[in-house]
Amino acid sequence: RRVRGLQNPGNMCFVNAVVQCLAACQPLFRFIACAKDHPIPEKMGTMRELVTVFSEMMDEFVELGEINKESKRGGGAHKGSIRGSAMASVVNKFVPEDPVR
Repeated sequence: RRVRGLQNPGNMCFVNAVVQCLAACQPLFRFIACAKDHPIPEKMGTMRELVTVFSEMMDEFVELGEINKESKRGGGAHKGSIRGSAMASVVNKFVPEDPVR
């Protein structure tokens, strides 16, 4: 699986490196894709938020093969990089003394 790049504003590069590794993990990617169809319990708190944001971010990732198919058909240009600011906001809740900007 090849994923789109993530923008690195501020000190986001370490978060983006982890997110791209997780997105490349097929079993996790499929689990997250299935999990979004089921409600996540409120009692999970911040973890619930993290799973939700990660799921939304995974929706933005596009496989390289899909991009090539769309290009050959004349549709859908490459969307470019993804800004992970929503992910950074949730990560800050876990480590507020060292904020990600």
